Amino acid sequence: MLVIQRRPILPKPSASGLVARPERCVRKCRQNGRSMNKMISARYFYWFVFCLLLVPFAARAVVLDVTQGSKIVADPHMSWCATGPTVTFSAVREGACRLQAVQPGEMARGLDGRAFWLQTTLRNMGIDSVERWVFVGHPRLEEISLFSQDERGEWRQQNIGTRTPLALRDEIGRAYGVIPVVLAPRMERTVWLRVASRTVVDLSTTLWAPAEFRDSAGRSQFSLTLALGALFVVMLLSCLTFVATRELPYLFFALSMLGELLLEGFRTGLLQRFFFPQDMAMPVETAALGSLLAVIGFTVFFHSFVPTIRRSGWLYKLFVVLVGITLLAQIWSFFIDYRGGAGVWSFSVNGVILVGIALAVLAWREGMASAGTLVFSFAFLAVLELLRLGAVVGWLPFFWAETMAGPWALVMTTPLIFLSVFQRSRELSDLLMRAKMENSAKVEFLAQMSHELRSPLNTILGNAQLLSRPFGAALSEEGLKSIQQSGQHLLGMIDEILDHARGLAGKLTLEPLPVDWPKFLMALDHNTRLLASQNNNQFSLLQEGAIPWVLLLDSGRLRQVLDNLLNNAARHTRNGSISLRVTAGSETAGIIQLDFCVSDSGDGITPEDIQRIFLPFERGSNNTRHGGKGTGMGLAISRQLVEAMGGRLRVESQSGQGSRFFFTLRCSPVEDKPKQMNAFELTDYQGPRKTVLIVDDDESACGILNQLFSAHGFSIRIARSGREAIEKIRFTQDIDLVLLDQFMADGDGWQVLREMHTLGADMPVVLMSSSVPLRPEGLSAKMDFSAFLLKPLDHSTLLHVVGELLHLTWVSPEQVSLSESSTDFEHPDEASLAILREMIDCGAMTDIIEWASALKTEQPCYAAFADKVRAAACYIDFPALNVLAGVQK
Repeated sequence: MLVIQRRPILPKPSASGLVARPERCVRKCRQNGRSMNKMISARYFYWFVFCLLLVPFAARAVVLDVTQGSKIVADPHMSWCATGPTVTFSAVREGACRLQAVQPGEMARGLDGRAFWLQTTLRNMGIDSVERWVFVGHPRLEEISLFSQDERGEWRQQNIGTRTPLALRDEIGRAYGVIPVVLAPRMERTVWLRVASRTVVDLSTTLWAPAEFRDSAGRSQFSLTLALGALFVVMLLSCLTFVATRELPYLFFALSMLGELLLEGFRTGLLQRFFFPQDMAMPVETAALGSLLAVIGFTVFFHSFVPTIRRSGWLYKLFVVLVGITLLAQIWSFFIDYRGGAGVWSFSVNGVILVGIALAVLAWREGMASAGTLVFSFAFLAVLELLRLGAVVGWLPFFWAETMAGPWALVMTTPLIFLSVFQRSRELSDLLMRAKMENSAKVEFLAQMSHELRSPLNTILGNAQLLSRPFGAALSEEGLKSIQQSGQHLLGMIDEILDHARGLAGKLTLEPLPVDWPKFLMALDHNTRLLASQNNNQFSLLQEGAIPWVLLLDSGRLRQVLDNLLNNAARHTRNGSISLRVTAGSETAGIIQLDFCVSDSGDGITPEDIQRIFLPFERGSNNTRHGGKGTGMGLAISRQLVEAMGGRLRVESQSGQGSRFFFTLRCSPVEDKPKQMNAFELTDYQGPRKTVLIVDDDESACGILNQLFSAHGFSIRIARSGREAIEKIRFTQDIDLVLLDQFMADGDGWQVLREMHTLGADMPVVLMSSSVPLRPEGLSAKMDFSAFLLKPLDHSTLLHVVGELLHLTWVSPEQVSLSESSTDFEHPDEASLAILREMIDCGAMTDIIEWASALKTEQPCYAAFADKVRAAACYIDFPALNVLAGVQK
């Protein structure tokens, strides 16, 4: 409240510069006489000195000359105190609070629920009456009261603020939100202000000349009206766009704009001045409602616009938590306690924006270009909200530009948001076009697959019919071989389709196992050499650097990738060359890096085809000329597998100049050599006979497994249902292992496992299934299968799994280490050995094998030596090769 007290102007201060003295000192001096002569006495002289000493510690001068300018900041000339919101002006005048000088930074109070009292003295030194308009803080303060004394000495109160309806204000207060003060010539008045608000409190006081304030307010009002009008147009445009497209992001963006209109209209005071009933107070809860609508609209818009944020893990969870806290705080502000809720959501809104920026950055890095534009638009809002947070906690004083900056920041960011929306729409259109192309490719693929599937099926069914005829016995060996090959081809196509589906679902799994690296390369070399010879191609296998004998990796997946690349090379190359180069990097922290390069001298790939050969169901344009073999999924699956192994598949090619495919694999060396042998090499196992229970409702499947395990010395029990299996386990004590089918007529394998756990049966259980088993909900973590095998079963893998679970020692033909090569045979001359050593240094295993074969043919006397060299090269046994070549004696 502002109090104006009339009193005559005192004489000008002395040269000492004193303007005001403590009241008690002044009264004491007046009581002891006004002449200096009476104060010379010792008693009063000491009292006067004491008063002078008090002057520096007293409050600053609070007299303000209103004629100093057209815009005067009154803060340095004021004293202030704070009380409870119910303390009256009379109580304050009687000493209910103690005034103190205003210190720098004290005018920004933040969310403070107390009532603040300001006092100053206004002086008109001119000869004409002066009118000044008092502007306090910002337009969203709830209660601003000015107290002054009229001509008769009675206190007069003038009120503005959002709690004062426009109808109860005078004309100037209604139009401009200020309090007018008129000072007569040569008059001095003491004035009081009272400020109380549930919003951010700022006590900064400015005295304006009416003309200057009208000009400034006119410019500001025009700018704010223009900005809010632009926001309204954006909201309307978003609504119309939603009606036209039925896309929800536009609707929720319009909702967020509606909330921002309410919020900024309240903050600028334009909502109360132009759109609110004049006989009603403006509720501060309007700000909470506007902020609530803005956050809801923004959050749903952001979810719809950037759907990938759900994959961001803990960052997305943090975003959801912050949004929930913000909404709860805004609801609390609206219904219960505005100040308490506003203090919370002022912080949480900043967290929502900052985490939203982080999520948008992640989406941008994942390839969503429109999210990058969204990042820049949110950055403007983040800066603005951080400045507002500083005002809320009282760190930053209020500045009028903040009121201007809010609407204009939104106006500037809205085009960026719309640009990102249009970019996203374009991205979705591109994705839709790509999906249509993929669907078209799938249709073509299905037509091709119909032929590809029918071809091996025709071979299988045709041979089966021939074998069933009376003369079929003569064709049995050839027919069975053809059936096996066609079945493997059919299974390979089905596996490719399933692998691609697993890759899209992110369920491609790797099973690293110890792998005999020389044996792996030898098998790959043998198969690729046969494949390359079909089109009269030469194949070379090159290894650079020392690679450990045994590596821990998923040999099946690696072989699948290399087979795809080498098959493509052989298909598109005629009368040319194909090579596989494996380069070993340095070993770091127990990890060795292998670089693979498959190159050919074939037709090459056009730039247009390079962009699409890695897409599923796609083939290059040269594929038709070479018969159109394959499903068009090999490279797509290979890329998925390489990425699952931590690498990246790349290609370099030009049309007519061949192709080169690169990828990198990281694996760990293993000290012990693998002891796994082919199923056909296994004959028996040492120790007592083991009993296996086979549980399957398919009679033919049971028969095959019975023959396999019986041939290897196992005792067999067979159950055709889960119930029968439980009975055999309950009453048979010698069962060592259970082979269990997942799907049976009376239940699945999980039910059998649960019953076995109830019976206390602890023998290993191997699950056989045509699909990956899904663990039932609520099943104890202690219950699980010992191993899982996917149908159709590989007998070698099955036997080795059983051997590991039962700790069997298999009996097999002896293997002689190539490193222990004997030297009791004739060696060729030094020139031939020098050639051999040069090929060993280059790691050209294929050339070494060919050299050994040629040596054996041309000079039979060195046949034993040639056989040793060839065997060592096939196993990539460098120590043995060095011994044979005379490098190590």
